[in-house]
Amino acid sequence: MKEHSEVKNILICLLLIFFLSGCTQPNATGSIERTLPFSQPSQPATETKVGLVQSTATLPPPETTPTQLATPLPTITNTLMPTLDPMAREEKVKQLLRIDQTCRLPCSMGVIPGESKWIEVEREFSEMGFRWGKPFAARGSEGQLYDTSMGDVSTPFNLGTFMLVNEDLIDGIIIGIAGPDILISAPDYYISNLIQSLGDPSRVWMDSDYREGMPRPVFTFWIFYDERGIAIRYYVIGTLEGDTIKICPKDPNRFEPNPQIRLYGENLYLQHPENPRKLEDLIGITGEKIPNLPDRLDGASGYSIEEIADLTPNEFYRMGSEQNYQECFNTRVDIWGGK
Repeated sequence: MKEHSEVKNILICLLLIFFLSGCTQPNATGSIERTLPFSQPSQPATETKVGLVQSTATLPPPETTPTQLATPLPTITNTLMPTLDPMAREEKVKQLLRIDQTCRLPCSMGVIPGESKWIEVEREFSEMGFRWGKPFAARGSEGQLYDTSMGDVSTPFNLGTFMLVNEDLIDGIIIGIAGPDILISAPDYYISNLIQSLGDPSRVWMDSDYREGMPRPVFTFWIFYDERGIAIRYYVIGTLEGDTIKICPKDPNRFEPNPQIRLYGENLYLQHPENPRKLEDLIGITGEKIPNLPDRLDGASGYSIEEIADLTPNEFYRMGSEQNYQECFNTRVDIWGGK
């Protein structure tokens, strides 16, 4: 369906905003202006910009009788005024992106999936200056998705969120964060720090569009913490070494020589630990599809970490978090190039 492919493209665009040129648009002066097109499928495609939340409603005229002259009422504009200016909001968001005792994943930005009320989160984000898009139906769920975003050429990182709302309860959160300054502005969300804080994953999956002969292989990691209600997706650039490809999970950009197109960031999919829904089903509400999950498909490209590198999830965790453990592994070219 169109709406789900748009959501999928939004998430990919956000995660690759410093990698794919399609996520930037030149403005009238010729400079580059980054936009996050969180448009709603049921509406004409529009560009959502971070700023003041406004809604305009024209009240109908009162009923009249033959002896009463109808007096038209003025147009009333209701505005949710942000209490923070853009710089103060940026600092507030940096604070909210800290992972500590008050908010540990799957809690994020003060929002606890399965517990937080949408009406409160909507108000709090709006007061910070976020603008929410109109809701649209989530695939395979009775809930609705609301989106908002923060980021332009002046901010050190780009942030996009989807809230899955079911009867005023936030049932799931999808976050995309990307940018060259994540390690400085939101260090707890830098991938190696995330892996270190979360510990051993329950599953690690890899996928790639690599074909034999491509000089620059890019891989997707899917990391699952099923019992904690957390899934992470991020990209890694590999390097060809004969009949193998070298991959370093801890440093997604080790083999990228051009600092202008380096990949930083990830998507997080969060739900309450007691939610019986599979994490891949939460991922699927946006139209995403994880190759070969939950069942293997002939000709699909995804593999478990055990299959492609003979690594356990614990070894992957140690590789991604410990300073003195091996930081890279090799995978055979023919596994990926024969697709």
